[in-house]
Amino acid sequence: MSTETYHRRRAEGKCPYCGGKPQRGRVTCQSCQDKQNAKNQSYKNDEAPTDAKKVKAHTLCWDCWRTIARQPDQYCPWIHNFEPVEGWEAERKDIKVVITHKKYTHTHYEESFTVKTCPLFMAERPVQSA
Repeated sequence: MSTETYHRRRAEGKCPYCGGKPQRGRVTCQSCQDKQNAKNQSYKNDEAPTDAKKVKAHTLCWDCWRTIARQPDQYCPWIHNFEPVEGWEAERKDIKVVITHKKYTHTHYEESFTVKTCPLFMAERPVQSA
């Protein structure tokens, strides 16, 4: 469904998903609400929904303290300058970047890496010596 259809149906006071009559005080109809509740419940039970997309690989960078370091000597060269770290074990991946605006959508791919091991990895903030 296009965003135009969604917004047109909403403006007309209809359920934006199916065009039916929405519940009192709600945006969606009962049928669409039940479908969404069932989908959310399957996520809570750690069941993969039938239309689930492939789970993205976890990169070590998401757990590294250096990604938020404030001291220049503690910066990660990959996070701050997009320079690969010498000695890391990483797999090259292209990331799909989608930029949407009211009237257009632009899609392109950026080069990135899924990091498996890194010599600069810091799980916790370093202890400051007094």
